[in-house]
Amino acid sequence: MSGGAEGKKVAIVGGGVAGLAAAHRLQALAASSGESLQIVLFERDRVFGGKVQSRWSKAGLLIERGPDSFLTRKPALLDLIGEIGLTDQLIATQGSALSSFIYRKGRMRRLPPGMGALVPADLFRFLRSDLLSPGGRLRVLRDLWLSPPPDGDLSLRELIGPRLGDEFLTQVAEPLIAGIHSAEPEQMSVAATVPGLLTLLTRDRSLIRGARRQMRARSGPTSPPFMSLRDGMGSLVSALEGQLGAVERRLGSEVQAIAKAEGRLRLRAKGADMGGKEELVDAVVLATPAHLATGLALPLWPDLAQELAEIPAHPVLTITYAYLRPEIEQVLPGHGWLVPRGEGTWMRGATVMTNKWQGRSRSSELVSIRAFLGGAGQAALNEVADDRLIEQVADEVGRLLAVSARPIEATVERVLEGNPEYRVGHIERVARIDQLLDDIPNLAVAGASYRGIGLPDVVRSGQEAAARVWKGLHGREGEADTVIR
Repeated sequence: MSGGAEGKKVAIVGGGVAGLAAAHRLQALAASSGESLQIVLFERDRVFGGKVQSRWSKAGLLIERGPDSFLTRKPALLDLIGEIGLTDQLIATQGSALSSFIYRKGRMRRLPPGMGALVPADLFRFLRSDLLSPGGRLRVLRDLWLSPPPDGDLSLRELIGPRLGDEFLTQVAEPLIAGIHSAEPEQMSVAATVPGLLTLLTRDRSLIRGARRQMRARSGPTSPPFMSLRDGMGSLVSALEGQLGAVERRLGSEVQAIAKAEGRLRLRAKGADMGGKEELVDAVVLATPAHLATGLALPLWPDLAQELAEIPAHPVLTITYAYLRPEIEQVLPGHGWLVPRGEGTWMRGATVMTNKWQGRSRSSELVSIRAFLGGAGQAALNEVADDRLIEQVADEVGRLLAVSARPIEATVERVLEGNPEYRVGHIERVARIDQLLDDIPNLAVAGASYRGIGLPDVVRSGQEAAARVWKGLHGREGEADTVIR
C-alpha cells in the first residue's frame, strides 16, 4: 500500500453514532489535506443511528430508543454538536428543584443532595435521610478511617462493600450505576466504569472526604451536568447524516466477512443495497459492538477476535407510557426513581420524561413515564411479549406510585445489543486490543464496548478510530500489505 490517502477507500462497518462520527472525521481529514478519499458506510438496519433514534408516538410523546441525554463534562459530543450546527437545540434538565428517588420497602425515598459522585458528599443530609436503615447510614462512616485498597482493578462490590457497607451497595450504589452500566456488582470493573472513585481514594484516602472536597470545589454557578436536544437525541444522527456529503451509504447491508485480496481488504455483504456485491477497500473501521465484530475479525486476526469476544453485551428494554396528567400528576416523584433488586419488580427504574425535559409531549395533558428493564440478570425479559411487558410494568408503576391510573398508550423499545459489560480486567483487555491493533494499521475499532458507553465516549471513539486509519493510510509504503498478506 503506497503512502497517502489519495484514491484510497475506507469502509466503516456500523452506522451508529460511532460510525457516523468516524465518517464525519475522515471526511474532514481528507478535506483539510486536499486528498480524495472514498468512504463507504455500512449499516445493517434501514436507518442510521443504532440505538440513538427518536420518533413521535401516536399520542404525541417523544420516544427515545436509546439514551435521552448526555454528560456535558466530557467535551467530545458538545464540540461535535457545535461543528454540525446543533448548538441552538441544546436543552438542560428542567425543574432543578425536583429530586430523584429510590423505591424500597414500600416507599419512595428521596435521594439526598450530594450523591453525584455515587457516595454521600453531604454527610449531614445523608445521615438525616431515610434512604437506608439507621444502621446502614451509620455504616458508611467506616469509609472515613478505612485504609485505601491495594492498587489494581476492583469490582464494585469489592470497593463499596467494605467501605460503605452492603446495604449502601445494594440499595443505593448498584441501582444508581445500573442505570448506566450493565454488570453484576461482583464483576463490574470500578476502573472502567467509575474511575473517579479510585481517584478520590488516591487523593483523599476516603470516598466521602473526596466527594466532599469535589462538592466544595464546585460551589457557585456550574454548567448543567446533563443535556439533551430539543427534538430528541435522534437529531444528532440526522445532522451527522446530513453532513456525510460524498460518503457512500449502504443502508440495509450487513457485512458478513472480511478477507485479504491483493494487498487490500475485501468485504462481503448482503442486503438491499449490495445485491451480493463485494467491496475492495484499503482500511476498515469496525464500529459495531465488540461481540459482533468478533466474527468479522476471526479469519484474519484471531487473537484480536479472542479479546473482542470477552466483552459481552446485554439487551436493554424501555417502555414509554402516556398517562393523563390529571390522573397522575399529584403523585409524580420528581425526575424519576430507581428500584433496587429484591423489590419484586421487573422495572429497574423510570424517568418522568415530561418533568425532566421540555417538549417531550405535544400535549400538556399527557405525562410521559419511561421505564427501564433488562441488563445483567434480566436477559430473559427479552423473550417476553410486548403485551405482557406493558401490563406487568404498568401494574408496577401503579403499585409504586399508589395510583389506579392506567396508561392510554405504551411503546416498547428493545435494543438487543444494548449495553456492554465492563468486567474486572476490562482496561487491561482494551490495552491488549490496542497492542494488537498497533500491528494492523488498516484496522480500527470504535463504539461503546471499549472506553465508555456514554455518547461523548462513543463520539470520541469514532473520531479516534478515524484518526487511526488515516494515519495508517499515510504509513510507510508496504506496511499494511505486510499485515494482511
